[in-house]
Amino acid sequence: MIAQHFPPDIHPGAKRLGKFAKYLPSYGWQPIVLTKQVQYYHGIDQTLLKNLNPRPTIYRISEWHLGNSPKGRSKSTQIQSDRDHMTLGHILARWFYRLSHTLDFAWLFPAFCRGLWLTIREPIDIILTSYPTQDALIVGLLLKLVTGKKWVVDFRDLSPSFPRGAWGRSGGVALRLVADKILDKIIIRKADVITAVGKRMRQDMIDVFGPKISGKVYVVYNGYDPTDFELAKNCPPKGYPGIADGTLIITYLGSWTTLDTPEYFLRALGRLLRKRACLQNKIRFIQIGEVRYDSILSQLIPRWIREEKLSEVVLSLPYLSHAEALSWLKISSVALIVQNGIIGCPGTADHTLPSKGFEYLWARKPILALAPLQGELAYLIRACNAGEVVTPDDVEAIEETIYSMYEAFRNGTLNRDMNVSVIEQFDRRRQTQALASILDTLVI
Repeated sequence: MIAQHFPPDIHPGAKRLGKFAKYLPSYGWQPIVLTKQVQYYHGIDQTLLKNLNPRPTIYRISEWHLGNSPKGRSKSTQIQSDRDHMTLGHILARWFYRLSHTLDFAWLFPAFCRGLWLTIREPIDIILTSYPTQDALIVGLLLKLVTGKKWVVDFRDLSPSFPRGAWGRSGGVALRLVADKILDKIIIRKADVITAVGKRMRQDMIDVFGPKISGKVYVVYNGYDPTDFELAKNCPPKGYPGIADGTLIITYLGSWTTLDTPEYFLRALGRLLRKRACLQNKIRFIQIGEVRYDSILSQLIPRWIREEKLSEVVLSLPYLSHAEALSWLKISSVALIVQNGIIGCPGTADHTLPSKGFEYLWARKPILALAPLQGELAYLIRACNAGEVVTPDDVEAIEETIYSMYEAFRNGTLNRDMNVSVIEQFDRRRQTQALASILDTLVI
């Protein structure tokens, strides 16, 4: 299993691969993991490793740096895009710089060397690589070409080549999009099996690369792991604000990004409380996580809270361990999911099925989903009878839905009979069993 993100990395993709590694031995497969050294991760959550039992053999690869990294260069030595006199050589150099530094060559090459050594030393039957991060895919592709081993490519996110993945690239980065498309064609053709996290994503691949690949593209969903909630029992919420009984608690778990901004929810909540001042002490919003890779958004969120006069209503907590976050979910009335998608690229959120949504389902928490009404997330919530779906930027509709959920909460009718038979399909163990069955077909 080759992936840049693996527990204890807090990246969402690490959780998926970690659960595969945890449960594959139950179905006759012994994973050997090739990943990054811990010091290169954006953040660390040791509880993700604690729940990885039995723990697989893990090889953590350091980066190779032959000289100063691009981040260490002075401005005088970097290629400047605003020079008055740009020669053809400067333009080509700038394009090559942007193209090459979207790939982590410092990790890619040592990972390939270690992967080649492992395929010689160990009785490896299958190579499985995980996207996002094309670096891992390139390592897998090279190992496939050199060793001839069976190769499984797991797509957790949309690739830029897919119909709704061409996300407004321009300038020198347009060269990167061309490279992405060429690379994806090679990957799709050479892979023995391709897995996607949802039906929409699978159909996107077939639409782009043709019906010939339909026989080797499978759906393996994200899901929930009941043992995560066992760990959460030992993590009572820290700093619990002593919210009075009869208060509707809406909780959001996870990072905020430009693709899932809280602006429209905060605007709607502010409007509701201005119209119905009597609810000021009856609704609380708890957001647990961080703003990922967006310094502007990290400044905007506090401003929106101030503008809507929600300082006494919103409780913002920094990143917590997965177990601690789930412990907050247990005391919540409503679980919030936001899937805005990408401006100018309609449909990018239709495919998204975040793993926290499955955890909300297992916790039996009514869901307020701000997501495309015809997207795969909306379909899942309706199939499970699990909550309400509202167009993500419709402030008036969001306001009305929050109020209707509060009224149901006050009347004791908020919790509903969810479709347990559907929810149980997304147990991580069952999804790993589906993956193991796919792997079995490759070695018959």
